[in-house]
Amino acid sequence: MLTFSSVVFGLLVTNLLIRHHSLLERVVVGIAIGLGFVTTIMTVNLLFSPINISVILFVLWTSILMLTALFLLLKNRGASRKKYRYEKDAGNKKLVLLSKLIILSISIIVLVSLILWPVRAWDSLTLYDFRARFFAQGNTLQDMTDLVLYNDRKVAYYYSYPLLTSNSHLLLYLDGINNPKWVYILFSLGFYYLVYKFLRRNNVSEIASLGLILLLVTNPIIFGISIIAYTNMPYLFYFIGGLLYFYSWLKEKRLSYLILSIILVSFSTQTRSAEPFYIVYLGTFALYSLKNRKYLCHFLVSLLIIISVSQFWPWVIRSLDFKFQVQTVNDYTRNVLSQGIKYFSFSRIFEVASFYWKALQKAYIPTIILFLTTLLIHIRIFKKNVNGFYYQFYYPITIISLLILLFIGTYFISFGYVFWYKISNSLIRSSIIIYPLTLIYAGLTIFSKKK
Repeated sequence: MLTFSSVVFGLLVTNLLIRHHSLLERVVVGIAIGLGFVTTIMTVNLLFSPINISVILFVLWTSILMLTALFLLLKNRGASRKKYRYEKDAGNKKLVLLSKLIILSISIIVLVSLILWPVRAWDSLTLYDFRARFFAQGNTLQDMTDLVLYNDRKVAYYYSYPLLTSNSHLLLYLDGINNPKWVYILFSLGFYYLVYKFLRRNNVSEIASLGLILLLVTNPIIFGISIIAYTNMPYLFYFIGGLLYFYSWLKEKRLSYLILSIILVSFSTQTRSAEPFYIVYLGTFALYSLKNRKYLCHFLVSLLIIISVSQFWPWVIRSLDFKFQVQTVNDYTRNVLSQGIKYFSFSRIFEVASFYWKALQKAYIPTIILFLTTLLIHIRIFKKNVNGFYYQFYYPITIISLLILLFIGTYFISFGYVFWYKISNSLIRSSIIIYPLTLIYAGLTIFSKKK
């Protein structure tokens, strides 16, 4: 019942905001929004008491009734908007079919891997799924503080990530579904579909869109994180999904896109809090609003919402009584920031730069080449069509800003972790966000029929 109710809630939101989009896109995004909303309610519930299904259902269905009333009130406003129609590549039928078959085959492998294998791999089992099972037994967030007693370093491991993924597992357990990895099918396959529909809406040909999705699904890192119950794919879905709707708003100025963008980016902060990529989103928005002052109010509202939501999990942790001194993620962050500033040195910067470049070179050389090539093509096109193509420069601005933020984060982490130079795989996984964004940027710049 909880799962069904969250889906109904999410579908109402997407039918309010993007009713002119395809049904499947509304379903995919709606389920993700429903999960984000219900897992937040569950976190508040767990702060005060064991999970109370009746209370959660009451909040959900009260929200559903309010959304239904709003939907009926605004029903006719978007009725005149036509649904997107996509051109077929008549001359590439065989190539299109082959691409679809390959993507479908990989999607089936991802689907089967998620369904057949139980939750496994590092934090997937010991953190995300464990917390869900712990709460399912009638425990609360306060009860979980006792588990820190068994940690020699008194590090608040079980509070190191927000609860969106764990509560998604819990949601399914409470509804009698024993395999929580169904959630990751949505995030993995739904992410591919979201990127594909965005490319097609922006006049990228069918064959080019399929080719880019093929590059996306066959990427070893993307494939690796798509078949495990970890936070990376949910984070990619929420954050990049939020960016895509933000870019759509930049182009079309539909307020519904901006609202949806803010919702998705906000929920990304409840998936992973270690990488504050939302700063890049807000920075890009701030840059745009400075150029277009009439949207300054839009930016300030988004700033207030996203910053407030990003501080929700730290607030939850501060509300708990640990009974002894522990190191939380916030404590760690403050420590590395103060150490990095206090002991600032150019030698450490060069050392980190060398490590950073070697890690990126190991996994992303083709991506970097593609990005630079696309940027050169973009500049050349921009010179010919200054008025119609400027907004697309926010794509490379976002990508470069993310890389800079990752570098700054690596520099500060080097002061808080002795073996920081051995975590290149972790950096590569965190940097995966630049890969789909680069593919999207290349698709819009090189393959779009309307530049």
